[in-house]
Amino acid sequence: LRAEHGPTWVLDQLLAQGFKNQSIVLESLRTKGEVEYLQSKGAKVWSIDADPHVRYNRLVNKDLHIGSTPFEEFAAAETKDTDVKDAIAAADMAIPSDGMREVLFADVEAALKKCGYTD
Repeated sequence: LRAEHGPTWVLDQLLAQGFKNQSIVLESLRTKGEVEYLQSKGAKVWSIDADPHVRYNRLVNKDLHIGSTPFEEFAAAETKDTDVKDAIAAADMAIPSDGMREVLFADVEAALKKCGYTD
């Protein structure tokens, strides 16, 4: 879709559906252009990322057929994905996801409070 319609087409479709001025979570922003587009619309963009070893082990544990791919190959593919690295760097806030789920949840709660969201 990005190649055919441009980097913000999917986001435009969501905004056209009436998601303006609402708190929403979007997964897998893949390019700096997407991040900057949302920021230009007033969005706060967070990156949630984990160390490559942690991501690899999670995928292996989920049995997503990555077990036959050596870590070195997995890491080399990630190194080439500069679009995602640029998107992460452009985010307003970075939250690590290297540990337990409960730690991530607590970090997200703290970030929400920092941005003015309350229960």
